[in-house]
Amino acid sequence: MAEGNDASSRPDGAPSEDAAAPSSQPVEGGEEQVLELSLDSKRETSAEPQEDARSKGDPATKSRDSDADDSDVDDAPSDAVGASKTRSGKGKAPNPHADGTDRPIVVDASNHIAGRLSSLVAKMLLKGNRISLVNCERIMISGSRSNTIHEYRQFLKINSIINPKHGPVHYRRPDTVITKMIRGMLPFEKKPSGKTSHKRLRAYVGSPKELKPFKKVQFEKAMIRRSASSYTTMGELCRVIGWTE
Repeated sequence: MAEGNDASSRPDGAPSEDAAAPSSQPVEGGEEQVLELSLDSKRETSAEPQEDARSKGDPATKSRDSDADDSDVDDAPSDAVGASKTRSGKGKAPNPHADGTDRPIVVDASNHIAGRLSSLVAKMLLKGNRISLVNCERIMISGSRSNTIHEYRQFLKINSIINPKHGPVHYRRPDTVITKMIRGMLPFEKKPSGKTSHKRLRAYVGSPKELKPFKKVQFEKAMIRRSASSYTTMGELCRVIGWTE
């Protein structure tokens, strides 16, 4: 009876507080759904300008993309990057003589027979060695002195009928004479290796200062077998044909 009195005491049959409480929970849930929908709509609207900027070519987005690409390249293994450089041709090949193994072989040409010395030096040049000849004026020429000078003077008469500048060129310095002799023992005109080998040769009159710290070597096979008076030095021959020191 009490329950009936409570229901009859409220006007218009309004529901009680206990009956109204469950109706408030769906309302709160609806507000949460509305908030989530609003957040999703904001994210979509913020993503649309970024896509538009990328499609229009925004420089800021391009710079970000390029930075990302660069980071990907940096993260790549070094072998792959080196291979790509060598394929493209931008990468430089490693220097095989970077550790100092390209030091020249300094040969002291004193008391060496010219022909034997030239053949040994030519073989070493073809193997890839760098040769520096010092004291070229002390190279020995076998044979009598008079015959050697006479033959070389006859050789100087050979020239071009039209113009002597056309050759052959007759050298009168000891270093240039021995250089031409070594050139004749290389495939200078037949193969490219002959010219490249000849470029690795250096000849000097006396011993320059930059080569004094180097160890001098001599070839036992090319040394003279008799006394020095039995030979003609390269310096004596060149002085007769016109060399002035």
